[in-house]
Amino acid sequence: MPACTALQKQTPQQHAAEQAARSLLSRLSATNENLQHFKGIGRIQLDTGSAAVVNERVVWAAAMPSKLSVVVLASGLPVLKFASDGQYLYFVDMRTARDAFHKIRSSDPRLDRLISIPVRSSDIVMLLAGRVPIRKHSKAQLTTADSGSRILVLENWWRVVQKIHVDAQQDEVQSVEFFDGQQQPAYRVQFAGRQTAALYRIPRQIRITGSSGAR
Repeated sequence: MPACTALQKQTPQQHAAEQAARSLLSRLSATNENLQHFKGIGRIQLDTGSAAVVNERVVWAAAMPSKLSVVVLASGLPVLKFASDGQYLYFVDMRTARDAFHKIRSSDPRLDRLISIPVRSSDIVMLLAGRVPIRKHSKAQLTTADSGSRILVLENWWRVVQKIHVDAQQDEVQSVEFFDGQQQPAYRVQFAGRQTAALYRIPRQIRITGSSGAR
């Protein structure tokens, strides 16, 4: 049967490598799994390359899997608001003479219309919770980088959809690469430092960079 020629029996080494990859993926998926609702305050820096750079205080509230509310503050006053409630994406720009209000129907909206990066609302919620969004995949492989860090490569029907870079000594994610349907880079997430909040280990800083240079 020619259609089945690509299906080959795994060697013991290949089976062991896949089991190691699945084990690591399982541990990463369990990170902060009980953190379902949370809020915070910090600073957001946004540079899309086509608009004024944003560098302001920000407050947020989130709930798994994709409910998110973000308010950007300037001099203590709200200037930008966006939220997703599992049905719609809402966006208000209060810097304009007339409040620019947008409502877009989407259960898990991509935010590229707002920040020029195709990150989804559920991705942001997961990242703020110190977790890694895991893309749909059919295969997991574990490799080692020259630096010694481990790279968990996820494929869906022979297409790379995600690469997760994990510290060699601990199961802490250093960065994550996401790919589009053509296996081209979509965006990259980097974690800079960790901190403890309410007994959970969460990122101190999250850096998201799109393929277009927006960050």
